[in-house]
Amino acid sequence: MHKRVRIALVVLLVAVAGVSAWQGLREREPVYKGKPLSAWLNAYRLHGLAGIETWQVRVEQQEADEAVRQAGTNALPTLLRMLRAKDSVQKIKFLALAERQHFIKIKYTPAEELNYRALSGFGVLRAKAQSAVPALIEIANKNISHDSQCYAIAALVLIGPSAKAAIPFLSGWATNADGSVRLYAVKALGGIHAEPDRVLPVLTNAIHDPAPQVRTGAFMALQDFGPNAKSALPELVKFFNNAQDSSERSYAANALKAIDPEAAAKAGVR
Repeated sequence: MHKRVRIALVVLLVAVAGVSAWQGLREREPVYKGKPLSAWLNAYRLHGLAGIETWQVRVEQQEADEAVRQAGTNALPTLLRMLRAKDSVQKIKFLALAERQHFIKIKYTPAEELNYRALSGFGVLRAKAQSAVPALIEIANKNISHDSQCYAIAALVLIGPSAKAAIPFLSGWATNADGSVRLYAVKALGGIHAEPDRVLPVLTNAIHDPAPQVRTGAFMALQDFGPNAKSALPELVKFFNNAQDSSERSYAANALKAIDPEAAAKAGVR
């Protein structure tokens, strides 16, 4: 019986590998120096480097950057597909089972890695990826996974002012139950730097967020708005006067100075 189970597993693994290969062939990708774009994107590694950036890694990533630049907007379908990647519970269990057999070695990349590689590609294209904004909004709204949602919003941060259409959605995500989602949303609102009447109340509320990193992101976003963020002055002054954390007090001070140096001086900012 045990032998039959192993044979069945091998057959299943072969079938899965065949389906994966067929899907890869079906989805045409831009090619650079004879290699498909996704192969170049392997250079962007979220895990597996133990924090060490070697010369070889830097060279590989520079080549990947060039592959993305050469592909231009033709890279977007591949990047969006990778952002939609998700590891289902069933897939994780299957892979754990597959690791116990030694007949076939399956080369598998976790969805989080694929999500991160896609984000790295958007980091190369930046404003040139404006046409992907509606798809990024859709991915973030679907909440395919925590990583997929966060990286989709982070891609909007990288696109910057050209992602202006996402502002209504970002304003909503800035109050999401997930702190990481709120952080990326606040960063994007600062980076897009538009529609102050809609955005400034959201950022002003965010300086009272329960998560310290979100508060910091709000201070930096308000600092980016500069003199246009004067409506946030009363709350910033109040926070500055009551802050116990010296680092947060410093961020609040920088925002005050960027918005209104005179008001900052009156509040005791040096």
